[in-house]
Amino acid sequence: MPRTMRAAALMLVTGALAGCSSTPPAESVKSGQLAAGTASVEVNADRLPPVTAVSCSTVESFTTITTGDDKAGATLMVNNAKGLVADSVDIRDLGGFTGSYLRDLGKPADVTLADRTYTVTGTAVGFTAENPSARVPAQFTIKVSC
Repeated sequence: MPRTMRAAALMLVTGALAGCSSTPPAESVKSGQLAAGTASVEVNADRLPPVTAVSCSTVESFTTITTGDDKAGATLMVNNAKGLVADSVDIRDLGGFTGSYLRDLGKPADVTLADRTYTVTGTAVGFTAENPSARVPAQFTIKVSC
């Protein structure tokens, strides 16, 4: 078979395969949930831009969730051994606030899970960019879809 005929046959096969392939359907997201691999954060009722850098890992009953990066983001430790419990929340420069929540040090954080979207709401104690020398509480709501 001459070289031009082989090239033409290859193009026809490639075109036929491309015509048969289809884009997978868009993920269906239920009301109140997030698309997989995304997060939304509110600190002191200030809604921050959506986050697409999300990592979730589970070892036994502990799920570690990380959003953002080392400079600005959050790390959550959720325990599901006896119902959902937030063991810790570390907030790094989100909305000008840096602080943490630790289980058993204050009012418990509320944790819910719908499909694969975790919602953690509570109070962290830390510092603001405007006044880094004074410890202040901050209300947070972090929704993350693993």
